[in-house]
Amino acid sequence: MNATGYTQIAERKSLNGPARKYYRLTPTGLEYLDQMLAEWGEILHSVSALGIRI
Repeated sequence: MNATGYTQIAERKSLNGPARKYYRLTPTGLEYLDQMLAEWGEILHSVSALGIRI
């Protein structure tokens, strides 16, 4: 997901073991998440209209 520009990675040193990676959504990633949640809502609505409970 980092290659798509949806996330940003920060590495921080660790006292125990390898460096830790921390991921954060970028503004583009947040927009994409909003789109995916909206699409999921549409899918749920359509399936519910068929009388199928999820």
